[in-house]
Amino acid sequence: MTRLACPPADCFDPAAGQVPSRRPARRWISLAASLALASGAAQALVISEGTMEVAEWTQIIVTQSGPATLVITAPPVGGNPDSNWLHHYTVPVGNALPTRIREANIYSAATYDPGISGALASLTINFDVQVAFTSFSDGSAGFLIPALTQGGHVYRQAIGATSVISPNWSPRSFSSTSAADWGEQDTNLHPDFSAAGGAMQFGYLFSLGTTCPSTAGCNASASGSALDNFHVVALAASVPEPASGLMLLAGALLLGWRRLRQGAAA
Repeated sequence: MTRLACPPADCFDPAAGQVPSRRPARRWISLAASLALASGAAQALVISEGTMEVAEWTQIIVTQSGPATLVITAPPVGGNPDSNWLHHYTVPVGNALPTRIREANIYSAATYDPGISGALASLTINFDVQVAFTSFSDGSAGFLIPALTQGGHVYRQAIGATSVISPNWSPRSFSSTSAADWGEQDTNLHPDFSAAGGAMQFGYLFSLGTTCPSTAGCNASASGSALDNFHVVALAASVPEPASGLMLLAGALLLGWRRLRQGAAA
């Protein structure tokens, strides 16, 4: 069930010079779902998360080896704009062991269930990334990779990933029409996009591994990568094209307007 009422914190008065709040993503999900229902396209999920509400996300450790640590926070400033996810990876001084951390950050406030909405036909995940700081010689701050969960498994984009290397905000985009585009780390498993598949939630995976060339250990090192403007569009095979959906919605509104006029004339 969606709630379309506008809470006081999310309402605005254009006459008073106020601007719309960017909080929270649930409002965008409800709006997208309602428009889909109105146009006959109920089998769709749209997530647009520009402010990071910590309670709406779940962090899952996939791999952790060596003494490195990862802390994920949501500072209210420094994003693109406003709040963002900041991933602070640290390796202590003297460590000579290989380290690796893979941790998924999943948006748990919305779910796509193929058993209810139909087989997943296409999935698009977009977000912006930035290197906040790094002491690694290659200037990298790790990888931020689209991910999803299903049946207790974490699946990542399997087509390849690019590291976060720019201090400027840069967009990342990934589109998929096949479950083969996703794989579980270190296995040959893929998710099930068919109508028999389990419910899915979407997010991204942080991944970074480091080595020290000296047996005596290296200096302490750290990096920070940021992510903002997380956006997902999950569509079932039966969802009409956007233009068709808008035409259906416009037709329904026109029909309602005519009925109101007929009622008033009577």
